[in-house]
Amino acid sequence: MYLTILVFLCVSTAALAQKNAIGKPAPEYSSLEWVRPNGVSAQEFDNSVVILEFWATWCVPCIKHMPALVEMEKRYKDQGVKIIAVSWDTRPLQIDSFVKTHVVPKYVCIDRGNALFLKKYNERGIPYAIMFGRDGRAVWEGTADSLTPYVVDTYLKTGAVPTDPSEEVLTSFSLTVRRALASDKNGVGNDYPIMSYLEINSQPPIGLITNMAEFLGLRHTKRELQGEPPGGFYNLRMKIDPSLRSPAMRDRCLAQLDDILGTRTTIEYRKRTVYSVASDHDTQTAITGVPSKHFNSHPSVRLYSALGQIQQKFGIEMIVDDVDFGQSMIELTSTFSSLEEAIEILKELGISVTKEERDLPTLVIANASGR
Repeated sequence: MYLTILVFLCVSTAALAQKNAIGKPAPEYSSLEWVRPNGVSAQEFDNSVVILEFWATWCVPCIKHMPALVEMEKRYKDQGVKIIAVSWDTRPLQIDSFVKTHVVPKYVCIDRGNALFLKKYNERGIPYAIMFGRDGRAVWEGTADSLTPYVVDTYLKTGAVPTDPSEEVLTSFSLTVRRALASDKNGVGNDYPIMSYLEINSQPPIGLITNMAEFLGLRHTKRELQGEPPGGFYNLRMKIDPSLRSPAMRDRCLAQLDDILGTRTTIEYRKRTVYSVASDHDTQTAITGVPSKHFNSHPSVRLYSALGQIQQKFGIEMIVDDVDFGQSMIELTSTFSSLEEAIEILKELGISVTKEERDLPTLVIANASGR
């Protein structure tokens, strides 16, 4: 018995590139047609960061995105961020019925005749979001799913929204997560090239989240678990264009996973003491002429695995920035008795090792339902 969730996202170039709302003033909130609450004062949204998400009860992608919108509302409720779900529906009773049977944000209103979306902001296509700064002017706009925590966090910290070239091009990805018993491993395989398709089997889901982040470019990631996230066996399949592995795309994927898994993932950069490993010349030269007294000729393993032996033995962290170099095939023996000796062996291969302090990513993973 398993649950399969398939999420498709398609972002149109035109919708992302036009940026029609940027710099325009927010609507008069007190004059909007409110479904809930019954009405608001003119001061209700003063000094707030306000997000308008345009949606409709007949819009399937809008309904699917609603839980993520509610989760964002919870996430930022103490930071002066308020979210308004602005419906395209024209019948208040229809929206009222939807509100009673679905989890929705605190604020819901009607954009009758599309006076805001089509006329004031000259936009098209839902679900769509516009974020207004504390000064009441629009600072960000885009498809609802692209308004990730990365965007909001950056604005709250710096007063500016991140710019990402991938947001201006046609992008698409598909994500499938299967949750099943640990014994049910059907459908798991290696039929797809890793540069275009990723498969992960992970229990618990914190490993799934970490591996996806690393796959999308968040290298050398640690993870910190806060509380107990949902358990169970997960099989992840994700297909994405490698050229689109940007911070925005990564956070978008992580946000989708959080919605599915019931987790809340934040990214923090923390200082770590690491041993940085690099080649003094090209990869092929670095692995020729291996001294027989230190390395066996068969079987060979990747440099990553050899470094893993050193890390495990001496309790350190070694990182390789060059992915291709890390794939070099060598094998360490266990004859070295100290970290210094192991480093000297690597130097004989033309591999440099530098001890340094780095700001590296940590994924802080909490159980969203436990907040």
